[in-house]
Amino acid sequence: MDTKQLGTESVKKLLVRMMIPSIFAQLVTMVYNLVDRIYIGRLPGGEWSIAAIGIVTPVVTAVTAITALFGNGGAPLCAIKLGQKDNDGADKILSTSFSMLVLSSLVIIAVTLGFMDQILRLFGATEQTIGDARAYLETYILGTVFIQITVGLNPYINTQGYTRYGMCSVLAGCILNIALDPLFIFTFNMGVMGAALATVISQAVSATFVMVFIFSKKSSIHIRARYLFPRARIAWQIIKMGFSPFTMKITGSLLQMSFNRQLLLFGGDIAVSAMSVLMSVWNFIELPSHGITDGAQPIIGYNFGAKKYDRVRETFKIEIIINTVYCLAFYIVVLIVPSFFVKMFNDSPDLIEITIPMLKIYLSGAVIFGAFMTCQQSYLALGYPQYSFLFASLRKIIILIPLIYLLPYLMPQKVYAVILAEPIADILSTIANCVYFRKFFRKVLPKKEIKENPSAY
Repeated sequence: MDTKQLGTESVKKLLVRMMIPSIFAQLVTMVYNLVDRIYIGRLPGGEWSIAAIGIVTPVVTAVTAITALFGNGGAPLCAIKLGQKDNDGADKILSTSFSMLVLSSLVIIAVTLGFMDQILRLFGATEQTIGDARAYLETYILGTVFIQITVGLNPYINTQGYTRYGMCSVLAGCILNIALDPLFIFTFNMGVMGAALATVISQAVSATFVMVFIFSKKSSIHIRARYLFPRARIAWQIIKMGFSPFTMKITGSLLQMSFNRQLLLFGGDIAVSAMSVLMSVWNFIELPSHGITDGAQPIIGYNFGAKKYDRVRETFKIEIIINTVYCLAFYIVVLIVPSFFVKMFNDSPDLIEITIPMLKIYLSGAVIFGAFMTCQQSYLALGYPQYSFLFASLRKIIILIPLIYLLPYLMPQKVYAVILAEPIADILSTIANCVYFRKFFRKVLPKKEIKENPSAY
């Protein structure tokens, strides 16, 4: 796809072309996230193994947070540069982002291996769960560089309009992961370590797909050796732009830790297992919603850079309708067949009994979450990451995490009180975000130029 089409083709046709592969790629990512837990839940004592994976999840989330800082932070800047016909500036951003992703992966590996048990205990591991948690994390963390490249550089493919290729790079790894999981977990009797190894190998394949495209003639932007040494000004711009998605994910790690520790306190390991299932089902809301916004982001960024403001408005209006309808529809499905989503992972009667009512409460704020995601990602696409950071912080740091610790002391049902914090935070932050975004949108679009100075890159 020629990037010029982002500024000329019908917005509705563009959205269909861009969103479908992006949504599919996120669905593939969701399968990545779920397949390990589905297979692990079938192991003897699987409900405890699921708890162990739930304890590792905050560490995995922290890794993807750093990926978002350097990957998602640079991609919107690239879209704006492409809209301004500044391909050399886009190359500088991509090359700097790549260097930062690789360097950060080495730091993550060293820190995690050096403080493995302390990290797992902090995130809620007990004697019952720490063995499986350690076995999974020791293997998974060694593949950090592949995860950084796959997740961090894929947005640069989507930014150029090649969302189908971005989807295929993730799909190849996902198919391989699905094939390798039962082989390593059951045939080779490797248990949870086998699940981690399957994920690492699959991510390595996906990373290869990404790098092949970046160095191909199809790509409008390339990693240049002369730009690999990070330039402070470009690095700072990437970090500023990526700080909001980084905050959303790193606070997600803190959030998962808070949920695990509070549920362990009031409900024991079985409640932590239930939380792992809840977060897995939440992927059905969050990842497709991300796919919708990821598909729209290059269109918004390119047309904002090209000063075609009517196309920006039209893209946003269609995007928020699609996102809101999807989130509402999925929650209705959960209310109708909640047991289906729990039994995907484990059919233990104790786990099913505690998880179903928790699931209905936990997802109730999702009915309007699509609007939150649309506004959140639009701030980034328009080059205003500070507002995205503000509302990410409002939702998780200011409202949600304090409520997780406060509500159990105000309500008799302690476990359900912990879970109730999620929908309260979702609803309050979405209302605040939408009210502010309406004023912001009216203010920023009539401007004749973006805030960033193109010569800064």
